[in-house]
Amino acid sequence: MIKFFSGRRQKLPDVRAPRAFGDKILEAVAVLLILGIWVVAFILYNKAPDVIPTHINIYGKADRIGSKDTLLVLAGIATFVMSLTGYRSFFPSRMSRFPVQITDQNMLIQYALIARYLRALNVLVGMLFVAMLFNLSNFFLSIGDGIFEILMVIIVALLLLSAVVYNILARKYR
Repeated sequence: MIKFFSGRRQKLPDVRAPRAFGDKILEAVAVLLILGIWVVAFILYNKAPDVIPTHINIYGKADRIGSKDTLLVLAGIATFVMSLTGYRSFFPSRMSRFPVQITDQNMLIQYALIARYLRALNVLVGMLFVAMLFNLSNFFLSIGDGIFEILMVIIVALLLLSAVVYNILARKYR
């Protein structure tokens, strides 16, 4: 039986894993996504009617309406979530739980793996928020015509796949 997380949290030393070029790229993409989310939110806010759909059910139908301020709230939530995830990637020993026991021999590789996973997760979450904004805008701008729902499904699948890949790599380099 696979044990994903132990019951107690392991006390870990505060060691920083070196950041590779790919990590810096992921961080830059995440920052650009946050800025892009705000730009898109403000553009959509200016084009949106006063009342917009705020929730879309599984069938693609709006089942809740609200103020267009929801677009800015969504951008704020995206900024908070992405900032917290980005911050966590810099302090893996304090802010993460590991699927394997951390030892002196595997510490750096495990820290680097979780940090890279969190950076990739951050980019995927940012893409998901962009797709959510465009999906909401489809009701009042008629752009995309279903492409953003497909994009959201692909991003969610990539989120799940990234978690599986991280867990496989963490176990491989235990």
